Amino acid sequence: MVSLQFITHQTERYSYLESARMALGGGCKWIQLRMKDAPLDEVEAVALQLKPLCKEHEAILILDDHVELAKKLEVDGVHLGKKAISILGGKLTSVDKFQLPDSDLRRALVCIKKVKDTPKKYPRKAGTPAKLPLK
Repeated sequence: MVSLQFITHQTERYSYLESARMALGGGCKWIQLRMKDAPLDEVEAVALQLKPLCKEHEAILILDDHVELAKKLEVDGVHLGKKAISILGGKLTSVDKFQLPDSDLRRALVCIKKVKDTPKKYPRKAGTPAKLPLK
């Protein structure tokens, strides 16, 4: 079974939530909530609305960049760009994809090697990433 990943976006016509809802309605099984310039509380509000929709459609929900929020909301994962991994002192070493036994669900084990110390300014306090995103 082929599944698609949908990375949310907002347009003049559709909100992040509405675009994700349409993707789920079309059979998408992987939603990445990407709200790059949105305040953290707005990301959380949308994620809280999206989480039960993903569960209803048996779809994976991951958040973009917000590790602590992903843990708090108990979503399926978090997407960290290579830039963020590097800034935090890591290096992507491998990505091993596999299928869960007795299922058509696929997962990936991402291995990151710590290659340098994390800068002292991290981890940042709640709300800071939304106000001062990494550049």
